[in-house]
Amino acid sequence: MTAWLVLAAGENRVHGGNGGYDDLPAQHYSWDSTVPRHKLLKTGDLVVLWNKSVLLGASKIDSIHEEDVVNVYFHCPKCHGQTFKARSTKSPKWRCNTCFHQFDEPEQTTKEVTAYRSNHAGNWLDLRGLLPGSVLRSVCRNPKEQLSLRYLDWDAFVEALDEVSLGHGVRQLADSGTEPVLPSGFVQATIRARIGQAGFRAKLLDMYGENCAMSGPSIHACLEAAHLVQYAQHGLHDFNAGLLLRRDLHALFDRKLLSVNPSTWRVEVSPHLVHVPAYAELAGVELKIPKKPKIAGILALHHAEFGVIASF
Repeated sequence: MTAWLVLAAGENRVHGGNGGYDDLPAQHYSWDSTVPRHKLLKTGDLVVLWNKSVLLGASKIDSIHEEDVVNVYFHCPKCHGQTFKARSTKSPKWRCNTCFHQFDEPEQTTKEVTAYRSNHAGNWLDLRGLLPGSVLRSVCRNPKEQLSLRYLDWDAFVEALDEVSLGHGVRQLADSGTEPVLPSGFVQATIRARIGQAGFRAKLLDMYGENCAMSGPSIHACLEAAHLVQYAQHGLHDFNAGLLLRRDLHALFDRKLLSVNPSTWRVEVSPHLVHVPAYAELAGVELKIPKKPKIAGILALHHAEFGVIASF
């Protein structure tokens, strides 16, 4: 089993000579045979994804799909180099980082390559923003390397995570099996995925830290992003209408068994929960985020429904 730091830089990366890859960090990672070490990643290897600035997450490779494709490659018209970047305000649009030539459009060539895609959704851990790029580089076996696929010192990576967040779950990745196993009786189903949910949660973590809005300090692995506006109705993420809640409190909040009085900004607990001391103790606790008009307005609607359920 080998551990890798793999780069999923997304749309803002410096142009590397091709049209890019269709990475979806929480599910799969793509590369091809032009990438150094392209044949070395194996099923069962540990992968840590980053975007050149921060950590995105970690997982274990469930499988790798391989196929022959024809890719389009782009070159500087003058030196034929493949490292250049687009300029948003200046013309010509492109500037070569090797010979500094400026041009409107790059030259194109095609090449037959082997394309690879690692599937790792089954073990994905969302760790977005917990470590900066400088720390991730330092825990590589060769910190000065500039490759997209870098050998990672797994133990050093885990130690670095331990310093910033307990309960992150990465230790279990090295011990888990390579094939996801489903208990008998389950069937495949189609679900509506919340596109951008990981980024929404990461933004709330940036805003509030590892703190549950109701219970206070917690750990990264236990916190969920709660949408106060019904996400399914409009498909948009509104950072000013979201709360970080501990997983169990999020479930109770969604079921209207916990609510917040918008006038007092304090938690109210349904009579159905008073027999559980850990939840009964939350009654009267002040919500641990600033009182924003949008959140207060939405909580007023939630609190009205809570009052109906609590009276049963």
